[in-house]
Amino acid sequence: MRSRKPRALLFAATAFWGVAAADLAHADASQDAAAAYDRGAAAYDAGDYATAARELSAADERVPSAIALELALKAATRSADAVLAMNLAERADARGQALDAALEARRRLGRQAARVVLVCPPPVVCSGTIGGVPLETGRARWVSPGPVRIVIVGDGREEERAVELAGGSSHELVPSRTPATQSVSAPVTPPPAAAAVRAGLPPLVVAVGGALTAGLAVGFGASALDTKTQHDAFLRDTSDEAAAARGRNAEIRTNLLLGALSVTALATLALGVFAVDWRAPDRDGAGRSSVRRVAEGAGGPPSGARLP
Repeated sequence: MRSRKPRALLFAATAFWGVAAADLAHADASQDAAAAYDRGAAAYDAGDYATAARELSAADERVPSAIALELALKAATRSADAVLAMNLAERADARGQALDAALEARRRLGRQAARVVLVCPPPVVCSGTIGGVPLETGRARWVSPGPVRIVIVGDGREEERAVELAGGSSHELVPSRTPATQSVSAPVTPPPAAAAVRAGLPPLVVAVGGALTAGLAVGFGASALDTKTQHDAFLRDTSDEAAAARGRNAEIRTNLLLGALSVTALATLALGVFAVDWRAPDRDGAGRSSVRRVAEGAGGPPSGARLP
């Protein structure tokens, strides 16, 4: 009987080299991602947001990173690159990452690009391109609005379409031989700005409450001084009924103002602590500190990357 030892050794060697090759490929991808992240972070700090968006997007593509993706979204939004920003927002959605930067990109640039999805209902197998760029089945791609050439290949049959894409529209592309509609367009409604910024009451509520409290405090102080004046006048002539009546009225008015002042101050304080959302929208400049803040808040850059 032949020994099985050589065959086992061959199997073990094959498995070892397979794992080693995978590790090397992963290491190369991590190094490429780190280099792209460094270039993107430097460009972001220098205010070159277009370059920063491309490099940070490439870093996230090689090694997925919420940090790189969020910075890429911010850079694309600042450079007004609607197509890249919306594709990055779509990438975040596909990963289930609810990023504030994605909401801001949709709010500001959602109507400056068009969304296209290639759908192949089973058992149809299809492929397609838009403007010569391949479309991945079931994966949304955002493109510039305007006239575009679309090619769809399904069941061995190629068809070409000329479509006018409106900004903010969504198109579902289906091979014409299927019973589904070829193209369905609907406006994309960006989320309201407030949803991306805060969920509670705005800080203006506290400002109004503070102003009202200050006004009542001034009124209370003036009324208290007037009450003391009326009281002193009554003490000089305790038989003066008119002075006594004025004193009582002044005392009642002062007590009412004190009650209103206390209620307003406590209500303003309670709203400020429990109901007002003090978070502000991202207003970072193009400085180095903005890159550091995002990186520190999300756990650090991709493996091997260095923050400038």
